[in-house]
Amino acid sequence: MRTARFGLDGFWRAFAGATHETSSPAEAPAAGAGNRRRQGGRASPAADAAARLTLHPPRRSSAVSGLVECVPNFSEGRDHKVIDTIAAAISAVEGAEVLDIDMGGETNRTVVTFVAPPATVGDAAFAGVARAAELIDMRAHAGAHPRMGATDVLPFVPVSGVTMDDCVAIAHATGERIGAELSIPVWFYEEAARSPEFRNLARVRTGEYEGLAERLGEGAPDAGPAKFNARSGATAVGAREFLIAWNINLNTRDRIYANELAYELRERGRWKRSS
Repeated sequence: MRTARFGLDGFWRAFAGATHETSSPAEAPAAGAGNRRRQGGRASPAADAAARLTLHPPRRSSAVSGLVECVPNFSEGRDHKVIDTIAAAISAVEGAEVLDIDMGGETNRTVVTFVAPPATVGDAAFAGVARAAELIDMRAHAGAHPRMGATDVLPFVPVSGVTMDDCVAIAHATGERIGAELSIPVWFYEEAARSPEFRNLARVRTGEYEGLAERLGEGAPDAGPAKFNARSGATAVGAREFLIAWNINLNTRDRIYANELAYELRERGRWKRSS
């Protein structure tokens, strides 16, 4: 069986809660497709997040208006302690609230979703990236998902009281800080792209981690050093709207059918085929 995966921002998955995370045959991922964090009979992180949001909305000072979602993707999906430590660093920043943690064993990748006021969301994102740089060594990383760094992508999404332009400014400031303080090459993508060719994330990630040394030898990134960081790789920092996607289990191992579905559903359209 092949799983065609289309991701869903954790902000909305948190509200889906237990309904999204149930293990009914129609919703259960294929074997090895991902290992959501569960311990014993405890509810999933998304269900926990839904309950927290119902009883305790994200922390915000009465003097602060606006809310931004950030969805960092970390290149670690098997070691819970590493991800817990990264999530704790994010949560330690005032106003930041982690809503969802989605770990994937086969992809060796984790998507963390958090929200924070515009004044502190960049600090929370930087805290997560800095901790990931300490704990994740890309030289030992292997997984099924395209990636180029310990923090692979770092998108900012306007939720309320902020504009896309605000998120672009936050993305640029955070990306510049990552490059300057952590010596990690940064490219900006989607609405934050500084050149039209890099609006597409797939284009930004061309060559992935293994091709970074050669790529950086040919030209400088948008921020940070034009020098290969073997441990942390590079990071794509962006601003975008909400991402809506999901998993579909197909009763076949033929990738053609997954590609056909992707052509109909994905914003980017049909994947390139081999002749």
